[in-house]
Amino acid sequence: MGERIYRCPVEVTIEVVGGKWTAVILAHLKENDRLRFTHIRRLIPDVTEKMLTQRLRELEKIGIVERTQVSATPPHVEYALTAEGHSLAPMLQSMWEWGQQWAQTHQLSIRPPAERLAGHPGAGYSDEGSSTSPTSTVS
Repeated sequence: MGERIYRCPVEVTIEVVGGKWTAVILAHLKENDRLRFTHIRRLIPDVTEKMLTQRLRELEKIGIVERTQVSATPPHVEYALTAEGHSLAPMLQSMWEWGQQWAQTHQLSIRPPAERLAGHPGAGYSDEGSSTSPTSTVS
């Protein structure tokens, strides 16, 4: 970001969260304390491994996401929102609610992935009907 001159605060926001899949990745990290790379892939089955890796690296570079190498057996990597990442929660919540309302109004189907995360309550979804809603809300 740095030296660029912005003409509107929305430009800054879009630069941070506007990349393809970025807001979706952030929404899932908001709903889950920590996620392994493979869990994120399961939650977003249409994103390629290359694209997911690229987006996570970009978010880590700008301080929105933290990457933790876990030396358990087997070793793995976990991702979580940083404090700055958590500051996006109200916007992500609004996007979630707007998207849900738009889908209902326009008779669009929202179907969470078939495989939910064991040990991650709700994984960001409720089980009521075909509609989805975040498990936590922003006050």
